[in-house]
Amino acid sequence: MNLTRAAVLSLIAAASTTRPAFSQSSLEPLRIATPGGDSYAEPFFGTDMGFFAKAGFEPQIQLMNNAGAVTAAVSSGAADVGLGDMIGIANAIEHGIPLGVFAGAGLYTSSAAATLLCGLKTSPYATPKDLE
Repeated sequence: MNLTRAAVLSLIAAASTTRPAFSQSSLEPLRIATPGGDSYAEPFFGTDMGFFAKAGFEPQIQLMNNAGAVTAAVSSGAADVGLGDMIGIANAIEHGIPLGVFAGAGLYTSSAAATLLCGLKTSPYATPKDLE
């Protein structure tokens, strides 16, 4: 059998873009944008625990640089859903971007702080009052 160069290249291209039947998923792809970090790690936990698969989704997690980039990805259709902060989401909605908030995530309480303001021990700023 004598194949032309074009036929061989066509076969290679077809083979590289086609997944074998046994690996094709019947799950619905779900593009999830997140800035990453522990406050935005729900997509990773949900994937590891099988919650998305159980609900019929195949999560495709997209790491973004910040919550603003997540808002832009969801607004443009590059992501289906995303995790962000309420300030950025409210600002986008205020400017006419049709976002919807459907689930809460991280909750901050001062009695169980999850973030810290840090400085060097030699810094003149030792307490928040010093910043006034």
